[in-house]
Amino acid sequence: MRRGAYTLALYAAAPLVWLWMARRARRAGGEWGIFSAARFGRSDPSAPVPFARAPVWVHAVSLGETRAAQPLLQGLLDRGLPVLLTHTTATGKAEGARLFPAALASGQLRQTWLPYDFPHAVRGFLQRYTPRCGLLIEREVWPNLLAQARRQGVPMALVSARFSASSLRQAGWMGEAMREALAGLEAVLAQTPEDAQRLEQAGARHVRVT
Repeated sequence: MRRGAYTLALYAAAPLVWLWMARRARRAGGEWGIFSAARFGRSDPSAPVPFARAPVWVHAVSLGETRAAQPLLQGLLDRGLPVLLTHTTATGKAEGARLFPAALASGQLRQTWLPYDFPHAVRGFLQRYTPRCGLLIEREVWPNLLAQARRQGVPMALVSARFSASSLRQAGWMGEAMREALAGLEAVLAQTPEDAQRLEQAGARHVRVT
């Protein structure tokens, strides 16, 4: 599947994704912002002004990834770097706020939703925040997001990377769109040799086990 076909399939599946998110939000609680401006890469009038310096962008999709990213995030903050932390779920966003209240209060760390992987949405997101680099936690590989990051010169890495046998099969089904996305990563830091091997099979380069 080429990226154009992937994008058409994504648009077609979007209503089902939104329905799934709404049902999960009812079960899990919290504010998910399913149709918020941030989910579509637009500026939210209530959001703070952009960072004074280009931030390091870290994407931790949900609760587990946010907890796993805590040492990395703390290390970036300790170095005085501005950090943009994105999430997909309300539980991840709430955990990020719980872990880093001081950094949020000072404005050194900011949170927002990861936009849907629509070309216009990811383009708007990257143009708004202009991150110096992007660090994706575990297995968050989105073809349009990574393609737009390459166009805008934003280096991207997959860190604490996991890639199961089922992920490899899914990558095979997505074909060229996923291979292109994985090949465009500047670095892939895998959790285990098995994860590294599967990531390389799927098309990733510059893979190391850490």
